[in-house]
Formats: sequence, C-alpha cells, structure tokens
Amino acid sequence: MFKPCNRHLCVEVFEPDEEPETSVVLVPDSCKISKEVEVVQLISKSTDCQLDVEPGDILIVEGHMLKNVDLGSETAHLILENYVLGTYVPTGG
Repeated sequence: MFKPCNRHLCVEVFEPDEEPETSVVLVPDSCKISKEVEVVQLISKSTDCQLDVEPGDILIVEGHMLKNVDLGSETAHLILENYVLGTYVPTGG
C-alpha cells in the first residue's frame, strides 16, 4: 500500500460510466490529456496535510496537477494539497 508524504494526497479518480459521443482526434500515446478539473475520492493523506478531509471524501482538484505513479500492479494517483479546490457532499434528493 502506498503512503503519501510531503502534503500529498492519494486519491482515486472517478471515471465516467459512459463516454459522450464526440469526434475522434488521434494523438500520440505519449501525449497526456487531462481535464481542467477532476472529481476524486480521497484514499489516504500525508500526516503533515493541513486539509480537514478524511478517506472517502470527494474532492474537486486541478486535473493537470494529478501525478500518476506506476507501482507495477497498481497506480497511485497523487495531488498536492494546494491543488484541492474544494470538497463535494451530494445532497439527498
């Protein structure tokens, strides 16, 4: 299990259930396309993190600041706490 340090958060990125029908644009495999804003779920946080968040919380973060670390059989998605724009709590309705 990955343990974040230096004010980093380990998160799970939400993938959309369905892709909307869009035009196809071919780009090289080495080109990384990121969304401006991503919705993620907190898995764990560094002990020196100042954010008042807990594992399971839903966060809105700057998409281009997500770091993906390949750990062999899994990938850790990390973001520095400075790039968290806010939290989201779904309303019951």
